[in-house]
Amino acid sequence: MSAFFMGSFFAGFIIAIIRNWRLALVISTIIPCIAIAGGAMNKFVTDAKTKQLAATGRGATLAEEVISSVRSAHAFGTQKKLASLYNDANEETNRVGQLSAKYQGFGLGVFFFIICKSRFYLDLVSTTPEAENVPASTDCSYALAFYYGTTLILRKYSAFAITNTLTS
Repeated sequence: MSAFFMGSFFAGFIIAIIRNWRLALVISTIIPCIAIAGGAMNKFVTDAKTKQLAATGRGATLAEEVISSVRSAHAFGTQKKLASLYNDANEETNRVGQLSAKYQGFGLGVFFFIICKSRFYLDLVSTTPEAENVPASTDCSYALAFYYGTTLILRKYSAFAITNTLTS
């Protein structure tokens, strides 16, 4: 599955570069930002999931030991203490799981902010006076691609090559 997506990405990128390198380079300016945001989110979520798995393992180990020696636990009257230890492990799992969800939510928020708020890249890469006339509602990377593609069409570049670049 991963090879399929990697192949699709590289094939699309190569086709875009061949068909219209100007538009492909403008669109590809957000790729490093997306990669950095995804890598940071992956690191934080992975660390939190590792801690969550360790806490779940502690609770499962305790439950297994208690179940295997239920007579001893009942004979010594340690049910409440063992239940408290098990609840502590479950609370730790829940706390770390919520932290992981917060990391993931924040990471996806940053990821989609980069994708959907990439209009300022247009100001960086475009030296045309039309760049200042883009309305604020076009704050997304697709709008960046369509705006710059339209600018290239108005400059008499091939509309077919630009459409091909946008779809690849």
